[in-house]
Amino acid sequence: GTIPAKDRYLSLNYTTCSSGTPAGLIEMNVSDDLKIFPNPSDGLLYIQTQENTNAPIYVSIYNYIGHAAGKYIVTTSSHAIDLSSYSKGIYVIKAETKKKNYLPIKLVVQ
Repeated sequence: GTIPAKDRYLSLNYTTCSSGTPAGLIEMNVSDDLKIFPNPSDGLLYIQTQENTNAPIYVSIYNYIGHAAGKYIVTTSSHAIDLSSYSKGIYVIKAETKKKNYLPIKLVVQ
């Protein structure tokens, strides 16, 4: 069955986030209209969208135990997030708009 969006958001896990997505990808197409890259990252993480920028994209980054490491609001078609203060490791990125939830993805910070 399908997991309701509110439950996916609260119970992120590596099985959900990493299915079929090798960590070595340079660019991750979360969907046709949202790209997050590079992955792995050692500094800046870029988010590009073709979504209407009048509708912000809410991006949350969680550490390996599910605690929020950062929350961002993307209001432009190209946005950079500075990851230099993040510890090395595996994180999960969750992106959503008021109308759409994107599948979570695994992010490696080097």
